Amino acid sequence: MTKMTQTHKCEFRNHHMGLCETQEQLQRDYDHYRQQMSSTGREKMDDYIAKVKIFMKYGYFDRQMNMQSKGRVADEIQSTDKIITTELLYSGMLNKLTNEECVALFSVLISNVKAGPKSEPCVETISEGFNEALGFLEDTCDKLI
Repeated sequence: MTKMTQTHKCEFRNHHMGLCETQEQLQRDYDHYRQQMSSTGREKMDDYIAKVKIFMKYGYFDRQMNMQSKGRVADEIQSTDKIITTELLYSGMLNKLTNEECVALFSVLISNVKAGPKSEPCVETISEGFNEALGFLEDTCDKLI
């Protein structure tokens, strides 16, 4: 017959064994969630670094992370498309447009109201400069997306 230790004789043995199992499960859960949080943090950091590189590429920040004039302009624009609007301002495209065309172009970027499917066009012909500016906006959107 084998000798019984004090552990085997303890009247709370089952309770203590249950506590150990619970502690082990909690440790596994903790390790799992900690790993998930760590990978989420890495993803956020990678996303942040990618955005910073884009801002640096387009001249909004310099290598020392100082905001340049282009970045200050983008920061002051009250539009959902701050970057696209700033790119349009700095492109020189507005020099080729009439005042009415500038207003029409900016209304595309600022207004959330869209024309219905049955609306008639206001102007039947579009100037070469306006068409070029629309192409510039499309190209800029494609580059940034």
